[in-house]
Amino acid sequence: MKSIQVNIYAFKSSTEVYKKSFLVEKLPLPVKFSRMALLHAIKSKSTT
Repeated sequence: MKSIQVNIYAFKSSTEVYKKSFLVEKLPLPVKFSRMALLHAIKSKSTT
C-alpha cells in the first residue's frame, strides 16, 4: 500500500513541476509531447 502512495505522490509532484517549468516558457506543442513522454515514463517506471 505504501508503494502505491509513493507512486501517486511522485506522479503528482513531477507533473506539477513539469507544468510549471513549461508554463514559464510558454511552448504549448512541446509541452504536449514532453508531458506525454513524462507520463509514459512514469507509467512504465511504476509498472516494472
